Amino acid sequence: RTYHPQPSHTLKLQDEATFKSAQEYARSHYKVGLYLYWPISMCNLLILWNHAYLWNLTTSISNIYVRFYLDSLITAIIGLPLSLGVGYYQTFVIEERFGFNNQTRKDFFKDFIKSLAIDNVIT
Repeated sequence: RTYHPQPSHTLKLQDEATFKSAQEYARSHYKVGLYLYWPISMCNLLILWNHAYLWNLTTSISNIYVRFYLDSLITAIIGLPLSLGVGYYQTFVIEERFGFNNQTRKDFFKDFIKSLAIDNVIT
């Protein structure tokens, strides 16, 4: 792997090994974005293309606000496994590889459920 040379003005701030590690960490996040977020974005695009179908599933409900909420809930449920998988990979594979992870799996899932609850309240 080729690394960019460390700028001379940063030599006093960090050593070369730390600089290379930071570059590798950035590359790992880039790869996650390229290989995981891009397919998720495409899946979300497919969901948006089927948005009219999802909206029509709730036609029996006359209240527009309840209909909107159900439509948002269905869309969120479809994207849930994808976002959970990417978050888990970033936390327990990439972050652990570089020694940044201080979170337990129990805390990860608790935080994920809390974020779902907050998203639900906001929606």
